[in-house]
Amino acid sequence: MLDGHCSGIEVKMIALALPILIVVGIIYFSTRNGSKHSGSAHLDTAAAVAPWLERWKIAGLVEEAQIEAIIGYERTQTPPAPEPAHQAPVVAEALAYGGALLAAVGIGLMINRFDLTPQAGAVFAGCVAVFLLVASRFVHPDTGPAWWRLHQVVAFLGAGALAVAVGLQAAGVSNRSPEATALIIGAVLTIVGWFLYRRRDLPLQQLGLFAACISLVTGASVLIDSHGRVAAGALLMLGVIWILSARRDLLPPTVLALTLGAILVAVSPYPGSGEWPMFAFPAAAAVAALLIIAGGLDKRPALLIVGLLALLQAVPTAIAMTQGSWVEAVVASGFAVFGAALIWWGWQREHVNRWVAHTTGSVMLALTGGALASTWRLSGLIVGVVIAVICISLGTVYRRSIVAGFGLVSFAIYAPWLIASEFGGRAVPIGLVVVGVAGIGVAVRMLSRPHAELPRSPEEAENSQISTN
Repeated sequence: MLDGHCSGIEVKMIALALPILIVVGIIYFSTRNGSKHSGSAHLDTAAAVAPWLERWKIAGLVEEAQIEAIIGYERTQTPPAPEPAHQAPVVAEALAYGGALLAAVGIGLMINRFDLTPQAGAVFAGCVAVFLLVASRFVHPDTGPAWWRLHQVVAFLGAGALAVAVGLQAAGVSNRSPEATALIIGAVLTIVGWFLYRRRDLPLQQLGLFAACISLVTGASVLIDSHGRVAAGALLMLGVIWILSARRDLLPPTVLALTLGAILVAVSPYPGSGEWPMFAFPAAAAVAALLIIAGGLDKRPALLIVGLLALLQAVPTAIAMTQGSWVEAVVASGFAVFGAALIWWGWQREHVNRWVAHTTGSVMLALTGGALASTWRLSGLIVGVVIAVICISLGTVYRRSIVAGFGLVSFAIYAPWLIASEFGGRAVPIGLVVVGVAGIGVAVRMLSRPHAELPRSPEEAENSQISTN
């Protein structure tokens, strides 16, 4: 296995190619399998209407013979063919989300380098914000679900980039330290997140407000304790308060899973510092504790049991982290095996709580690279990026937003860490931003004229011909 001191040109080329391959991989898998797994071709109409027919039977609206006739008719019908019109939104969404992730990673690397003044970082983030806000105006949200989601995400990211630019400019004018700058950015993000949340109460805005609160608490913790030891406890308390204050009824399972994954990012605000592996396991313990609390409040035994098992695994692992390299190898193998098993279990079993299995499995997979990186830095980081690519691809193709969300979070951790460890200068971060912005631009262009891309159904074509005649 390669060690952390390996700096061959081949390894660096692989590391540089990984951020680009992630976008290409998503597009390839989405284009190849999008129609196969879109869901429309495998819709069992008979099974879908059976619960409604049973309900109407109890109400006395239909008789048993009528129910049998309806179900028998639906079973003989040919499933509808997949609609190729959905292919363009799938590819465009994958390209836009991947580009947004690359741009965010590039901006994070740029503003975290001490040779870049806050004013320069503000200009850099401000240009990206203006581009995103302008691009969101070219996507028509009332055209369809894909356009609406893309419009929301691009506008939301533009507002976040604008908040970062304002925070950097304020820190530059007041000549603050990097720690104080992080706190100012967190405060501005919290204000913007609260405004967006009050304006539109949707899962994306809820997640943005929670992530902004995490950034604010993390900035304050880093300012108090530069080693970040306060951050894990503060974030855990924030999550507990959030759930106990009835915010849990506003957070759908997917958003809660993404929020728990964002805790792993917030624990180490400086990629490449070497602190993340040591604090990843306390963060995993915090995630387990939140699962236990949520399971107890919602009276879900499966959620409670999974949280207890994750807690029993995370705490001994955190204690044993400094006892030798073999511990990291065993822990990484355990995370990989159990994480993959949980995701497969949630994928195959219809009767289990799928989001619980996917959430816990994705967290374990995300920690695999961190466990390896504490001893074999380069190999662990490459493993982390590869696992993130796999999760993003599978989650995008098979419509598993939890798996894809944790893949995005893992990529946001390992890609900056890998680049900061192996590359110097500003060329790579600027390249990531350029590639990411270009991806968003291409996606917006693909969806800016949706009516010309969507083919009409045979019924629509026939009606149009009749009206013309």
